[in-house]
Amino acid sequence: MAVASIPYVVNVPYAVLETDNHEVKSFFEKPSYTYYSNGGIYFLNASLKGDVKSNAFFDATDLMNLVIDRKENKLVHYPLLCYWLDIGKPQDYIKAQEDIKHLNF
Repeated sequence: MAVASIPYVVNVPYAVLETDNHEVKSFFEKPSYTYYSNGGIYFLNASLKGDVKSNAFFDATDLMNLVIDRKENKLVHYPLLCYWLDIGKPQDYIKAQEDIKHLNF
């Protein structure tokens, strides 16, 4: 199974301390961390089809956890380095409708 991921960068405006029992072991001045968020786009191997029940709610993240727990399958991610917008909120859906007018395909 593959999931499209969205790089999300967090810039910390201060030094981050690495500590152990109140002792500073090292520090990083104003670091940036990149996390990968679920982009809500999935690619499934046909072998997973039997794990998805028809006519019943089954969240994609439940399937992701199932794949992670099983050792015979892998869950991989593919970072999207292009335009992406979550349209789960009405105002974001409206924004997407406006944005698409200005995209060149």
